[in-house]
Amino acid sequence: MPIRRKYEGWRLQERHKWEKENRIVLTEISAVSDSEKRLIVSSIRKLLKRFSFPVDVEVEPSDSHLAGSMREILRISSFGGVLDTDSVLAELNVRRKVDASLRAGIVVKVCPSEYKFGDPLAIYGIGEEDGLVLLRTAHDEAVTHELGHMLGISSHCDNPNCVMRYECPSDDFCKDCTAKLRNL
Repeated sequence: MPIRRKYEGWRLQERHKWEKENRIVLTEISAVSDSEKRLIVSSIRKLLKRFSFPVDVEVEPSDSHLAGSMREILRISSFGGVLDTDSVLAELNVRRKVDASLRAGIVVKVCPSEYKFGDPLAIYGIGEEDGLVLLRTAHDEAVTHELGHMLGISSHCDNPNCVMRYECPSDDFCKDCTAKLRNL
């Protein structure tokens, strides 16, 4: 059963197409250790379980079609050594129309020394509601924060103890952000 968005107090819109796939796929662009992959998958599954989201989590190897497609998207969306995340998302959504392997929620672990983000708030990566997370680190707080964006929390939280604050000072959601996720 897909995630059902009952109410979005911060944005009124149809549910995101990636959710119809009921799966999130983790892949890597650069060498990522097995322990990092396990940490990321564990963080994703923990969050999905906590909020009862019926979504499968899969891991695709770095030599998969998905990883190759994401590597190409990142290459053509990098300008002067800086990733333009709007270009990444636009290109991904164009390719999703013809490539079913790109239609799931996608989490990509990138090497921070290879990929710079133009957004100064992208300390740990970026998360987009259109089903894309680019992670610079495998820390639980970072994965939870960026996945929170992908699941529907579009803005950063002002609560100094919430994982959705831009610097992820905690590994847990405040009551307001918890309510937003519970009401999806």
